[in-house]
Amino acid sequence: MNLLDSLDLIEENDKTSIIFTPNVNGSVGCYQLSNNINQKYPNISSWYSGSCPRERMAPIMNAKEFSKHKENVQKNFKNNEYKILCATKAFGMGIDKQNIYYTFHYGLPSSVEALYQEAGRAGRWDKNSSENVDKKAKF
Repeated sequence: MNLLDSLDLIEENDKTSIIFTPNVNGSVGCYQLSNNINQKYPNISSWYSGSCPRERMAPIMNAKEFSKHKENVQKNFKNNEYKILCATKAFGMGIDKQNIYYTFHYGLPSSVEALYQEAGRAGRWDKNSSENVDKKAKF
């Protein structure tokens, strides 16, 4: 959480970020990380994964609810409903969101290609627009 405190992400309304995790479950999983962030900064984060999180060896929701959750997360993230998305590599392909300033890796990516693809989610603003000439993304 110290890193989030040091960035201007929390106060800035126009900046979002993605934190990529290697797993959905466990201490470095996107589900737990999002819950931890929301404890300190309520309603600032959500999670996205290819498989449903599990608690006590059982899925936290049924398949239909999980599918709806993923749809809502994509829509809400694109509409700036929350600033931080904790996600596995299942999220990212086809995301072309203009205000992603930061991508973080909370654990090691599965490959160099995954690192490259995930880091590439940041900084996708229109470089031909004069207000974007000096903008920098960080990963």
